[in-house]
Amino acid sequence: MKSKVKKLKQDKGKVRGDMYQPASMLTLSILCTAIGVACGIGAVLNFSLYSLIIALLFVVLGVFLFLLWKNQKIIILSDTQFEYSCPFGKKFVYNFKDIKGLKKGSVRSRLFVGKDKIPVYSTSIMSKDLITAIDSALKVKKNVK
Repeated sequence: MKSKVKKLKQDKGKVRGDMYQPASMLTLSILCTAIGVACGIGAVLNFSLYSLIIALLFVVLGVFLFLLWKNQKIIILSDTQFEYSCPFGKKFVYNFKDIKGLKKGSVRSRLFVGKDKIPVYSTSIMSKDLITAIDSALKVKKNVK
């Protein structure tokens, strides 16, 4: 991997990271929150407990999708390290050599790094540099075993 690390840029030129969620995730979060608010208003006007529960679920889903879009990302720091930011904004720094495996799923894959599991959703946008670095780390682990 090159020592000069390229960062992916969003449409407005803002650096997002080497793995991030697309703008459609933001759109979906706004839509879920709006549906939740509308259901909540309807629940209050109709005194419906079921509508209120549905409203709450949509608002929580909308907030989680927003946090996922805003915070979950991976940024390559150097040839040997990367930083993972979880949906709640907490950041962790890992070494590529600590990658133990990758379990693929249809909606979410898991990257095993040390004792931790990093979720990689199917909607995630990843840079070529990150894909190459993960593939290299997994090939080294495969050759060692």
